[in-house]
Amino acid sequence: MARKPLLPTYSGAAYEVGARAINKRPEFLAAIGKCLSMWPYVEHHMATILGVLLNAESPATTAVFTTLRTGRAQRDAIWAAAEHILDDRMKELFEAILLVVRTTERTRADIAHGHWGILRDHENVVTWISSKDHAIHNARALNGAWPREGHAFLLDKTFVYTLDDFEETYEQIEFTWRLLFDFLTLHRSETTKSGLSGLAGDELYSHLINEPRVQEARTRLDRRQNRKR
Repeated sequence: MARKPLLPTYSGAAYEVGARAINKRPEFLAAIGKCLSMWPYVEHHMATILGVLLNAESPATTAVFTTLRTGRAQRDAIWAAAEHILDDRMKELFEAILLVVRTTERTRADIAHGHWGILRDHENVVTWISSKDHAIHNARALNGAWPREGHAFLLDKTFVYTLDDFEETYEQIEFTWRLLFDFLTLHRSETTKSGLSGLAGDELYSHLINEPRVQEARTRLDRRQNRKR
């Protein structure tokens, strides 16, 4: 499940968008907060994995990693280390996990950086528009496009979320955290059981590599490699 366009389903619905609009839907506000509060644990495990890969006892490595503000920069940094340290089997797994992280990060970023609103007569959804598109609409309106164009551009760029969409997003973020947690356990020890899955060694590796979302990521990586040939 994913967010859906506002139009045409909610064409003509009275709406409100602004800094405080989402406060009128406290259950949605809580769902957004639930998703965003889980993401730092994904970044935490990324930083921890980098520190372990580099066998770093100094806090400098982790400190530098946490200053990288974009997901791509973080993934590039950790992959640069992993390529030189992991064996081929673990590199195959970790590269796929990083692609899962990338997909999840994009979903999280939309929630974190979009602008929220409500439909006054539809309490089962909230509206979302990207910060960029909302700024474009406001600038165009202030520069004379209003009232000639009205809210046509804004409405065309607006989407709706349900509570189920947020629950799915939270599950995706939590799944990504579990992947990183289990990978870290596997990298550090062939005998230590994961505190999450209860598996260790080859069983844990098999569990991770055969996760459907990891398999999907591996397929995407294979296609990318084939296009380069």
